[in-house]
Amino acid sequence: MSHKTFRLRTQFMLLILGFSFCFIAYSLCSLFVLKELRVNGPLYQKIQLSNDLVSDILPPPEYVIESYLLCFQLLDADAVQQPRLIDRLASLRKDYDDRYRFWSEQPLNPDTRRALIDASHPPAVAFYRIVFDDFIPAVQREDKVAARDALGRISQQYDLQRKAIDSLVQLATRDTSAVEADAQRGTQSSFWLLAGV
Repeated sequence: MSHKTFRLRTQFMLLILGFSFCFIAYSLCSLFVLKELRVNGPLYQKIQLSNDLVSDILPPPEYVIESYLLCFQLLDADAVQQPRLIDRLASLRKDYDDRYRFWSEQPLNPDTRRALIDASHPPAVAFYRIVFDDFIPAVQREDKVAARDALGRISQQYDLQRKAIDSLVQLATRDTSAVEADAQRGTQSSFWLLAGV
């Protein structure tokens, strides 16, 4: 065997070893990234925790609870406080309308869509209609009887919307769990496929 053939064979073996090393390094990096970024992985957990904290801090725009509280504050507010509270109610109504439009255009599960569109939305619309057409004018003209009457009707709409929101939360939680389970299955399949390569 000549020196030239030995040298060619050595170069070929080094090339194969280099390629193999790069392939193994790529596979290990891919496995690490997949493990790190998978559903319920460390990064996902951090994102979920952050989202949960924000959800616990801020009232959701699709639930009229903050507006309901403001109505009680407005009932006893003086003329100086009223404009600020009314502006906040108008802002919350706009936020509700914006988020409703957004969610009504999303590809939601049919049950979730019905809970949002048919059950949750009509009482919210009635709630804000009573607030702006009856309650606020009564408060501004200092008609406590009319304001309390309107607040009673607001409370009825709030109760209807709260029940619909409770149902919607259960449906959305179920949908999220199903999506997470699908993603977890897909991640596991990809993990084993990548490990097999």
